[in-house]
Amino acid sequence: MSFQQPKNLMFNINYRVLLIILPFIISYTITGESFTKIKSLQTFAQTRVSKLISIWPRRPPRKPKTSRGSICSISPPYGTYIVWHNRPLFLWKYSGADKQVKIVLREYEGNQDTVWEQPVTLSTQKLLYSKNTPLKAGKFYQWRLVNAENNLDKITDWQTIQIMPQPEREKIQSDLQALAQNLKINQAPSEEIALLHAAYFSNYQIKHQNSEPTNLWSDVLQSLYDINNPSTEYTQLLKEYTNSFCQQTNTQN
Repeated sequence: MSFQQPKNLMFNINYRVLLIILPFIISYTITGESFTKIKSLQTFAQTRVSKLISIWPRRPPRKPKTSRGSICSISPPYGTYIVWHNRPLFLWKYSGADKQVKIVLREYEGNQDTVWEQPVTLSTQKLLYSKNTPLKAGKFYQWRLVNAENNLDKITDWQTIQIMPQPEREKIQSDLQALAQNLKINQAPSEEIALLHAAYFSNYQIKHQNSEPTNLWSDVLQSLYDINNPSTEYTQLLKEYTNSFCQQTNTQN
């Protein structure tokens, strides 16, 4: 009596065979031109990351973090209360349940009148000064985050900043214009332009009375964030770099 193999068993055997040879079929189909393209893209991404890292600005000397629970104010100020940008970028680090708050910016002197306030969620972790009128050169201001419905219910403490006085602002503006012209001639990508601006600020020394010279770290960060549609690699490096500003230690990296 002959034995006939069930059809479903044959299907199972063929299916197992297919599973074994399928990787070889796929491997064969991506050889040649397709495989070369994949390797080329991988090499390009690795080269881009290496270049970004090579020109990324150095990290600042770290300071004790200014924090209240799950939120840490990063900038401004950082290292110096002096800021070159007259439309500053406010940065903080937050971990926790999202919450609607608002940022309040007031004059430091006189009646301490509110200059600007803007609603924002804590998870946003950054907000650019958006009022039509820029902040005044040489003038002192304070900012903090408060409860969206009550200005007295503070989320962070007041942070004091000064917009750089006009003569020094103009000197830096002239330096940046010269740098921009050179970058334009060389057709530098936008990410490299942001990095070179940040490097300029990271090397520009500010002297305070009775303290060691420091650099314009808030402007370093703002330059790095001043870019549209950054690459995934750039975004990841920027996140790691920003987080390093909020670590509680006094040693330089």
